[in-house]
Amino acid sequence: MTTDAVEQRRGPALTRAEARVVALAGLVQAVSLALAIARDGECEPRSYAASLASTLRLHADSAEDVYGDLGQVRSGLRLLIDQLRGGQQRDANILRIAAAVLGLERKYARNAELQNELRQRLQALAIRHSPDDAEDPDVAAGLAQAYLATISRLTPRIRVPGNPLMLKEADTVARVRACLLAGIRSAALWRQLGGAGWQLVLQRKGQIDTAQRLLGRSLAAL
Repeated sequence: MTTDAVEQRRGPALTRAEARVVALAGLVQAVSLALAIARDGECEPRSYAASLASTLRLHADSAEDVYGDLGQVRSGLRLLIDQLRGGQQRDANILRIAAAVLGLERKYARNAELQNELRQRLQALAIRHSPDDAEDPDVAAGLAQAYLATISRLTPRIRVPGNPLMLKEADTVARVRACLLAGIRSAALWRQLGGAGWQLVLQRKGQIDTAQRLLGRSLAAL
């Protein structure tokens, strides 16, 4: 799960700090999708497709290209602003699971064997499916299998609360795991861009301002 470059090709170039915020938006978007699927068995389809598609773009030229464009993480940018601001809009489950994903990604980044296995699985899946196929159930199934074979071997495992009846359905569980793998993809991108835990605490206001600016840019492109 690497990105060949972090410079922006089109439009105003994203700074490194902006690219990190985009990656964080991708992370919270993927986590919120996993929670929605576990709870209701469904989620917002465009965001779901964008998050899963990011796992198939193994050689994107920029941080934005990982997701297609800023519009694909619009819901993630909104969620990120809410989580950073705090108050009633903050979702403790999103924060808890996002933190768990960041922690597992750090362990994954130190495990060459798991990195190699996951890379091979994603490359094989990307040969069979393009990012445009992200909503195909076979993509979710393939990503879930890749997650089980690699990230699930790390501890502690991520627990996603939801409807017990929904979580008995194999398709639902597969889509939840696929979203968690998309979260790992975003966490890896954030780290590669210089992301560090202290930034989430000491640079909170700056990240809120950046996320708002990027959200406005994504809306202007509509």
